[in-house]
Amino acid sequence: MSKLIEQRIGGYQLEITLIPAKSGDSVLIKTESSLMLVDAGYVSTYENYIKKILRDEGKALDLVVCTHFDQDHIGGMIPLVKKETNIEKVWFNGFYQFFSVDRKEQLQFSEKRKLSIEFNYLEEDFNSDLRISRTQGEQLSNLLELNPKIQVNEEVSNKVISSESSSIEINDFSIEIISPDKKSIDKLKENWSKELANVINRNTKSCEPEIVQAFENYQRLQSLERENAILDICGNLLAFSEILNEEPSSFESSVINKASISFILRAKEKSFLYLSDTDDEQIFKYLTEHQYTYFDVIKLSHHGSSRNNWKWIDFVKSDKFLISTDGKKHTNHPSLNVLAKIVINNPKCHLYFNYKIDEVKKFLDYNIKKYDFQYTFPKKDELIRIKVGE
Repeated sequence: MSKLIEQRIGGYQLEITLIPAKSGDSVLIKTESSLMLVDAGYVSTYENYIKKILRDEGKALDLVVCTHFDQDHIGGMIPLVKKETNIEKVWFNGFYQFFSVDRKEQLQFSEKRKLSIEFNYLEEDFNSDLRISRTQGEQLSNLLELNPKIQVNEEVSNKVISSESSSIEINDFSIEIISPDKKSIDKLKENWSKELANVINRNTKSCEPEIVQAFENYQRLQSLERENAILDICGNLLAFSEILNEEPSSFESSVINKASISFILRAKEKSFLYLSDTDDEQIFKYLTEHQYTYFDVIKLSHHGSSRNNWKWIDFVKSDKFLISTDGKKHTNHPSLNVLAKIVINNPKCHLYFNYKIDEVKKFLDYNIKKYDFQYTFPKKDELIRIKVGE
């Protein structure tokens, strides 16, 4: 079993484990009487980490949140839902949550073929170094639809989880949804409906497996966006004050990231701001409108990209920031100017990473003598676990 790096503050009311998920996200949240998993990275994340962690916990998952369809968030959800029997609730904005359907309407064979060609998506399997294609029965919407034991979006009557929802109480914690907002939901539905109509040359409310698969694969394909290049620090380590001049060239995020689920979790008086891949403008708008200025722990959006973490950093404070990425798939994750901005705005803060990234470590080491902050990178086979409490 992986060793743990634990940061304890007295007893705890909130325990957060940052699970290694390659370029993706997976976080286990534990309160005094509840267990919650947010995202599951890739298939390898489940097989190499989550499966063993859950066995060691020896209790049911009170809530599983799948924030959106990017492969690096949803990939491990497929084996999780298929193999784990102790899952009480799932939050997931899937096909059946987005659309009203006609279960009697059937597709023609030619339409099914067009869908399979147009929306073909091969996933990465880090365990075997192969590219794999998921069958219709392995789409998360279908798996959840066929599992009567799991309650899906029960708190909103199986509709879309969104910022329109009231704060939701589950056991000894509450969750306030930041995103998606109604605008992002409507845009995703509109885009998909147009894409579907273009491929099969008509509108339909069919929910045949080929359409469910196409909807999920469409979102995965949409998420393959080009990232900004990382600032080159090889042999040219920059001071925080210099690198802050390098502002993001664009804050525009994909419609898929805009529709991801981000939230504030509160356990007693402790708070955790979980920013999935939500864009900077949405985060800033919500937090400023509600005048939220401090959280005990913050998980950065989109693996620390400056396109998703910029304006809101000037408004919100914290002592602990979590960054989830191995820095390999997108070389600007995390963006160095984001790390600089966090440290300058949050004296004495602590940055936690779930992978050691050599270039990031060099950059932080270059500045740590001048600025008062700490950072933690795990060694091989270590997990970052933070306990926050009295």
